[in-house]
Amino acid sequence: MLKTIKLDLITILRDKLFIVMASIVLGIALLNPLIYKGLAIWAANIEGLGGQLMVNAKAFAFLSFAMSGGASLVVMVFLPIIVYKQYSNGIVRNKIIYGRSRTEIYFSLLISMFVVAFAVLFISSMAAFALSLTLFPYSSAEVNVGDEIAGFFVSLFFEMLIVFFEVSLTAMFVVGLKSVALSIVIPVAGASIFSLLGSIVATTAPGSTLEQVVRYVDVYYLAEHIAITKYELGTFIALFITPVCYAALFTVLGWIIFKKKDIK
Repeated sequence: MLKTIKLDLITILRDKLFIVMASIVLGIALLNPLIYKGLAIWAANIEGLGGQLMVNAKAFAFLSFAMSGGASLVVMVFLPIIVYKQYSNGIVRNKIIYGRSRTEIYFSLLISMFVVAFAVLFISSMAAFALSLTLFPYSSAEVNVGDEIAGFFVSLFFEMLIVFFEVSLTAMFVVGLKSVALSIVIPVAGASIFSLLGSIVATTAPGSTLEQVVRYVDVYYLAEHIAITKYELGTFIALFITPVCYAALFTVLGWIIFKKKDIK
């Protein structure tokens, strides 16, 4: 399995589209703090606003992971195309001919997609965070170093779960069904629609039963609320259970479909 994963990673990283994807993601990540800095300067010069655009560097630590940041969307569009080339180039078919089991092939591609997606988003997030530290104060509130460090790693763990959920959904379509179109359209559309619905419910019915349900079942809405901070127990459970359940479901479905799929 490890050898297969290594070969899949090399294949993905050598693809020219990977360079394009990584460059766009990094560009978007670095552009975000610059845009907010421009808005802050603009707000400070507008009479009546008094420079009240409150922005801090902490907000950029994981922005690349959020669909609203743009970088994550780029990864979810380019990565399926890169992986699908293993079908069009006959790589998947050759793996089967050479005796690789379908289970090994599927999970190797799934893990490779996760590693690439997470690495690109993490590096771009840290680059944006580093840049934002030169433009904004770290936080607008009092900082406890121990809490911030603990919050960083807890948030990073949650981001890993969210990325694995996104990749498992994408892999189910691109690896299991050989449909690059569905692997792009459904995750991207789902992220846009469900994030919007979650925001609407949270705004119009805060604290309601409906808002609580959305909080636990809408993983895209949850993904928009990960930050370096302390988490309430309910939020902690939702951020752990929700993406894990979805990821497990999509992983099993994709694996079952792939095992029965006719590979030509």
